[in-house]
Amino acid sequence: MIQELEWIPGWVEYQALGWHHVHGIVFDAGERFTGEMIEDIAGELAEAVYLCSDARHDGHGQKHSHQEVQDAFKHGAKELLTKDSNIFAAEYQELLQKQRAYQRWGGTVPAAVLLPDSIDGREWNAIIPDKEGVPYIYKVNEKALGIGQELPVPSAENARKGAYGWEALPDKDRVERRRLERAFNKAQQRR
Repeated sequence: MIQELEWIPGWVEYQALGWHHVHGIVFDAGERFTGEMIEDIAGELAEAVYLCSDARHDGHGQKHSHQEVQDAFKHGAKELLTKDSNIFAAEYQELLQKQRAYQRWGGTVPAAVLLPDSIDGREWNAIIPDKEGVPYIYKVNEKALGIGQELPVPSAENARKGAYGWEALPDKDRVERRRLERAFNKAQQRR
């Protein structure tokens, strides 16, 4: 689903080597880039790096060196010289697509979900979402996954049938081991 835009958001980013935050400038990429426009945007990016301090970015900013400010300008200019508005438009459409998928899933979209079939717990399904986050269910070949060896098949001993498939029952030995570990840790803390 391509969305028609009144303007094309473009952005240039710079992350200084060894730093944990990114500086960026957003602009209208639908205009034709002139030398003056490229210089202005690269200058704004360099200024953002220059103005960065620990008082900015909710206390996570850093003071950058003069070399990093110059590198930000060069990086911004190079990025603008090597991209056109079609690339910015495609990147923005991809961003919108990821946002729709995130909203559909209510969080990060998994690459795949592997789970027992809701009807027959000995069969396995893989749910694989497409780029829009629409989930598709595929039957999985047991031999390809080593099911029964590494992946235990749900049974009456270790799972019960739930509303949406099989629900794992807690392993009694593991639960007891964790209870003993917690009791031991509490005793160690009291010493």
